[in-house]
Amino acid sequence: MIKALNSKKEKKVLQKMVLMYIKENMGENTQPIDKIVEDIVKELLSDMDTKNANKPVYIEMPISAQESQELIRPASQIQTVVPYYTQSYLFKILSFIYQKIKDKINNQEFYQRYQAVSSILIELFRVITSSLLIVFVPQKCGNHICTLSETIQFDFDLKGVGLAINFITLISFILMYVIEIWRENRLIKYLDVNPNMPNDCEYIANIMNILPTDKKEKILNGNTYYMYIAFITILVYIINAIISGIIINHAYLSNQTYATFITYVIFMITKLTNSYGVVNTEDNVFYSAYLKTNVQFNDIDRKYKKVFEF
Repeated sequence: MIKALNSKKEKKVLQKMVLMYIKENMGENTQPIDKIVEDIVKELLSDMDTKNANKPVYIEMPISAQESQELIRPASQIQTVVPYYTQSYLFKILSFIYQKIKDKINNQEFYQRYQAVSSILIELFRVITSSLLIVFVPQKCGNHICTLSETIQFDFDLKGVGLAINFITLISFILMYVIEIWRENRLIKYLDVNPNMPNDCEYIANIMNILPTDKKEKILNGNTYYMYIAFITILVYIINAIISGIIINHAYLSNQTYATFITYVIFMITKLTNSYGVVNTEDNVFYSAYLKTNVQFNDIDRKYKKVFEF
């Protein structure tokens, strides 16, 4: 009931006006419904009774429950319906696993290790085929293409020497990959890639002093060993490619012979060129052998970082 009015007609007019106002403006207005009604009624009654304009005013609103829910319930008070499956144990377990995987992917160390492992698996096939050129390049034996047993048959001749060099090359690559993986793991574990920090050798030499001595020695030794094995492997592969090329040329089968030989050699030239670029750097400049665009490690891993001043 409105205290300032007695006419039923006036009450109905107010009710309709309030409802119209709510329908048009409630969606954009976050004020409580009581406050909206009070403001409207005060404004309407201000000319009739200025003394009661600042007093609380109440209006009887004969609105059905359905109309109340559809018209005057603020959006902030609408209860969100939670799907039943989100309460299940399976959903919670899957959500937990998903979050763990997401955290791992966003972790720099995990991402770097993933890229290194995937690159090694991809390169494994081309290392074997590109090292054992005499075994995998198509050749002619008599009037037919050489079988696998015929290509690996060892004799004390030029082909036997070539086969021996093929397997020596493969062993050299395996050793290089072992040292390469060991070096990469040390870099990922103790250093970070920080594009916001300098990457010159003097800066890196200074921050390397933050690490414990044994950790620092592992990084430096790994880099030195990798440099030696990379140069040895490059030299061995050059010899292997020359001798294998001579032997394969004598057993020429078709254009496929030369195409396959050149393809395998190019595969390894790409790898060896990348390895040379990684090791042919200034002191204390550590490039990754696997991460794309030769990522340079230029900061201490946060686990080992302390507050220091230069």
